[in-house]
Amino acid sequence: MKKLFGYSFVSVSSGDGYYYIISEKYFYLWILWFVIVAAALLIYLFWYLYMKRKIMRHSVEREVRRQEVGGRAVKIYENDKVSGPCTIGWLRPGILLPVREYKETEMEWIRLHEMTHIRHRDILWKLLCILACILHWYNPFAWILLYQYGKMSEYYCDEKCMEGRSMEERWNTDEKWYI
Repeated sequence: MKKLFGYSFVSVSSGDGYYYIISEKYFYLWILWFVIVAAALLIYLFWYLYMKRKIMRHSVEREVRRQEVGGRAVKIYENDKVSGPCTIGWLRPGILLPVREYKETEMEWIRLHEMTHIRHRDILWKLLCILACILHWYNPFAWILLYQYGKMSEYYCDEKCMEGRSMEERWNTDEKWYI
């Protein structure tokens, strides 16, 4: 560390002969930021892998036809711990359903909606939003981005599923649910 104009500075070599001089307090803030980001990334990665393993251990593959996305088969699983249909997995996504009986039309709508998430790679985009939150953990707008992306991806998939459908198809009078 060098003293210059009464302030302490740290010289950081760049490898090509140049030195970048930054203030000592900013140097320690950068180290603190890096440690927090590295810890958050590790915690998120271990949490995700732990939860996925725990969920998949209690899931049963449904005996329905598999869906194809990009030449890959997407499996459909049932689990009594989930409250609603969702997509799980970054590299090999699958559809996770609560354990109950589904009518054929309801199952088709669920399948169509979740396959739209998989086709548009919503899991990877949400992962990027989570990485933005980790890198900008101090910025509330990063957290708002994550929240808004979750809502908007659901709205987008609903809209894509409803494209070209009649109002009778959207409103199911037997089940009393509207898409």
